Amino acid sequence: MIKKLYSFSNSREIWRLISAGENKLLIEERNRKTKEVYFNCINIETGKKILKSFQLKDKFWVGVETVHNNIIFFHRFIKPDLPTHKDIIAFDLIKKKILWENNDFTFLSISNGDLYAYKALFEGREFYKLNIYTGEVIKKLESSPDKNTVEKYQNSILKDFYYATIYSNDLELDEKTHEIIKTVKEKNVVTGRVEFLVHNSLLLISFHVPTKKGKLNKLLIVVDIVSGKIILKKIINSDIEIFIPDSFFLIKNYLFVLVETKKLFCYILK
Repeated sequence: MIKKLYSFSNSREIWRLISAGENKLLIEERNRKTKEVYFNCINIETGKKILKSFQLKDKFWVGVETVHNNIIFFHRFIKPDLPTHKDIIAFDLIKKKILWENNDFTFLSISNGDLYAYKALFEGREFYKLNIYTGEVIKKLESSPDKNTVEKYQNSILKDFYYATIYSNDLELDEKTHEIIKTVKEKNVVTGRVEFLVHNSLLLISFHVPTKKGKLNKLLIVVDIVSGKIILKKIINSDIEIFIPDSFFLIKNYLFVLVETKKLFCYILK
């Protein structure tokens, strides 16, 4: 069973979707013409807005490192045309205010409730442990944090997220799943790769097909594996000229689908 719960759109390009903790999703939107970035946060179960179209003083050259304990950690960029991060801005998602800001450090990770950061030097880096609520330096570290600590935190953020995999005949899947995907490919004249995700007895498939205008449409199909019945078929990108990857994902049993880059639809899978 699949049921649409809600949709989200401000008619701006949705740039990133970020885990914001228990039952929350942070949505980063960008308007490249006006060079402005907006941040929204919703409850994944209801779609209720926790944060709406929030902007920092720097309205474009900022991004999000992570969200931890209802604190969004923003960063700036060293240069507009370079992806290298700098600065830490801690914003309280509930109180809607900046808790602290530090222009000397760059965010690295969080472990056991502390923030790990580094200071860039002419040669190398210095590493520090900070209080996440005040930005106060707890201590200077003798070396960089253990890589396992960093990876453990990154994995914990995405523990309830499930992303699509690129289909291959060599994948170890049950025969019925292979048959359904092959049938979908044959019936739809698929161009390029097929992305898929299995959730309980449901198979989610996404792929591109050519249009009469010489362009591409990207489709999402949800199939009941047991019966083989299609329970959802939706064009999620129309008349595009390039392949668009990663258009859907799951948080627990909530399916999020990005449509035309500006609309986010949420379905519940049962």
